[in-house]
Amino acid sequence: MKNIFIISALIILFAGCSVTKNDKIHHLTILHTNDHHGTILPIDSKGGLAQRATYINSIKATTKNILILDAGDINIGGVISNMFDAVPDIKAYNAMGYDAVTLGNHEFDGGHQKLLNQIKESKFKWLSANILDQNLTPIVNPYIIKDYDGFRVGILGLTTTYTKNSSLADPSLVFEDEIQSAKKYVKILKDTHKVDVIIALTHLGTIKESATYLTAIDLAKAVDQIDLIIDGHSHTKFQNPLYVGKTAIVSAYEQGKFVGKAKIAISNNKLLDLKWSDHAITQDLAPDPVVSQILAPYIQKANASLKDIIFQTSDEFELKAKETRYQETAIGNFICDSIVSYLKERNISVDFAMINGGSIRSGLPKGDITKEDILLTLPHQDSINVIQISGKTLIKLFEKIASLKQGNGEFMQVSSSLNYTVAYDKSQKGKLVSLSINSSPVDPDRLYYLATNSYIATNQIFIDILGQLERYDTAMPLNQSIMDYALTLKTKVTPKLDGRIKIIKQ
Repeated sequence: MKNIFIISALIILFAGCSVTKNDKIHHLTILHTNDHHGTILPIDSKGGLAQRATYINSIKATTKNILILDAGDINIGGVISNMFDAVPDIKAYNAMGYDAVTLGNHEFDGGHQKLLNQIKESKFKWLSANILDQNLTPIVNPYIIKDYDGFRVGILGLTTTYTKNSSLADPSLVFEDEIQSAKKYVKILKDTHKVDVIIALTHLGTIKESATYLTAIDLAKAVDQIDLIIDGHSHTKFQNPLYVGKTAIVSAYEQGKFVGKAKIAISNNKLLDLKWSDHAITQDLAPDPVVSQILAPYIQKANASLKDIIFQTSDEFELKAKETRYQETAIGNFICDSIVSYLKERNISVDFAMINGGSIRSGLPKGDITKEDILLTLPHQDSINVIQISGKTLIKLFEKIASLKQGNGEFMQVSSSLNYTVAYDKSQKGKLVSLSINSSPVDPDRLYYLATNSYIATNQIFIDILGQLERYDTAMPLNQSIMDYALTLKTKVTPKLDGRIKIIKQ
């Protein structure tokens, strides 16, 4: 990878040496974000739409040529955004002056009519060249062209075809191969529109989610006329651009915590130079008053709705002395079983769900359960991740879980299909005694799918195990998912213990 970077840098340097004194050099600044996921307010003092607006406006105030882009997944995330179908987010994007946003897979989770309403609300252009209707026509703009004084830029949108498997996309939609679409429209941009620079605004990611999955890296290898790929989907944190040949790939992490900034130079109808960095959006930035005013009524309505009743319980889900870190609990059972049911309703099948006991901060009272109760129980901004894991690795994972000292926050609460037994010695160190799924011992040679929270999926304790596996971040907030599932319940929920976790004290 290092050699690719060096070779590409030399290519750019050589191109720069061909410029003569009479050649005019033009400059363009590109600001970009991706995987916003409804993060209207800051998380742990990072991000926030009003703070992002302050940064973007500061660059706009001092820059002649500017382009503002987002690589998709505006939808599915924070409670406020979900409650209002991302309308406040889109209004904030309008105010910030975004030029284009690529359709991400989560743009389809609320149904086609919701997407149409969002497109109508948007002053920016939605892009995707490879999502087609039944007439094989792109459902949004495949590209846009931006003309500046002395040069022309083409921005092409691409969405992962995996969207048809990882969202609630209308089954009538046709997802064309990303590389096939890119080649077709790059030719149109070059030959018909005579653009000087081609930017691919992609929701592909840099992680292969299956053997046939096409990443932004695969795109760059296959279509060498793309100058810059601004990517999303895998929530990748870049330190520097990733060069594949002459194509630079960049991404700005997630949830508006950073804004990427690319400064490019154009001369003689081609890209001459590119410099890129990312800028943290922190609470040192005062909230922009215009965006703050846009968001305020939605925040107020959301806060008022915290007292809305979601479902009812027949008895209290007790949680004393942090039992979720030591043993099976009724609240852990309810949450993990709810995750499995919630995903099943969205055509995502998993063998079991697990979350760490430390993420569960309270039980639930008897009677009416409100949104506030759920947020007190699950206060963290975790999303649900789905991980493919072999039986052999799954056993290794639970051996690691069992080995942690009793009371550790990474002790796992699990759904009903999984049973495990841990024996603890006098020093409170544990050993895995048994592990089964659907009453059968885990098969070392079989592939399983587990659902867990993003905290565990990226946890340093398990990174040597989970970090090597194919992982899909659904971006569905855990607490919101439990609320959405609970709204479908027709009867009172009863606390239950069924022996899915057994503890042996030696």
